Amino acid sequence: MNIENVIRFAQSLEESRESIDRLYEFLLIHFELERPEEREFQKNGFLITFDGHGGAGKDKQIGLLAEHMQDNLSYVNRDIVQLTQKREDPFRQVPKYLWAHQELRSDMDCSLLFLTAGRRYFTYQKLLPLLENPEIVVLQNRSYLSHIAYHAQTIDELPQLLSLADFDPQSDLPFVLHCDVDSAFARVIKRSPEKNGLIYLNEKPDYTAIVKRNFEGLGKLIAGLIFIDTSGKIEPILKEIKDKVDPYFRGRT
Repeated sequence: MNIENVIRFAQSLEESRESIDRLYEFLLIHFELERPEEREFQKNGFLITFDGHGGAGKDKQIGLLAEHMQDNLSYVNRDIVQLTQKREDPFRQVPKYLWAHQELRSDMDCSLLFLTAGRRYFTYQKLLPLLENPEIVVLQNRSYLSHIAYHAQTIDELPQLLSLADFDPQSDLPFVLHCDVDSAFARVIKRSPEKNGLIYLNEKPDYTAIVKRNFEGLGKLIAGLIFIDTSGKIEPILKEIKDKVDPYFRGRT
């Protein structure tokens, strides 16, 4: 079965938990993957997530925080792991194909279904087994919140979309990075040669403004999100993050 038929199947579904289940089973068969065990995992490790719109500086700050933790004696017994879903998601090629072939678009934006199905596989195959280790600290680039913020057309949709990813583990420190739209787009343009000059629609200023609005809406629905303004210089931003992370772990040594 070719990838366009997979997309058409997803476009026949609705945005519901039942649709996620159907698409997930469909994709496991299509990609000839074994279903990960979906038992009750014991979360003994620590999860720090970094969400935010394109150009907010997630990669940079995760890398700098990892260096800080690896060089700090306070974390000497911790195993610091950087994790990104898109590198572990076997289904990701499907929404990427859809984004690149606008002629396949329909009234049903099924990319959220693919990304949530991929999130489910990633969570049970990779993330939850890691978090059973009490010495693990996972620094994760994007949680399920990013999928929601990128796909909600209005803030009224946020509660329903949140219900699609109830399998996702709770973050111990959920950071949401943001900056002004023009600065974000300048950063996107600067790094575009890494993607052969490609700039996705969801990286452009109008779309970024919508994503920022949706993250603000999520902040009203989910207690404890830590919003960090990354408009300024890198080091003060890192210090603000470290000032949240270091005391958290000092209380758990």
